[in-house]
Amino acid sequence: MSKLCLKKTSKRSTCKKRYKIEKKVREHNKKMKKLAKKNGGGVHKKKEKMISVPNSCPFKEEILQEAERKREQMREEKLEKRKLAKMNQQKNKNKTKNTKPTSK
Repeated sequence: MSKLCLKKTSKRSTCKKRYKIEKKVREHNKKMKKLAKKNGGGVHKKKEKMISVPNSCPFKEEILQEAERKREQMREEKLEKRKLAKMNQQKNKNKTKNTKPTSK
């Protein structure tokens, strides 16, 4: 009797079942990628390289200062965009909370 319990189950299955499982896995992975893309997760942007100006350039300091100003300006714009998006999101949440469906 104990010999029957020790036998391992076969891993054989029909092709129909195997292909169906593979299809489901593909669909699931596709869905997860789509959600990640929609939410912005999983997408890595390349880091900007530092501007290298040779020492022989006569206006090196001015060029570096201008680049720094641009970087700061871009950071500020990015922060403003985030704040606006957050405010809009909160407004939308408040609108949906305040509107309750009325039944007649």
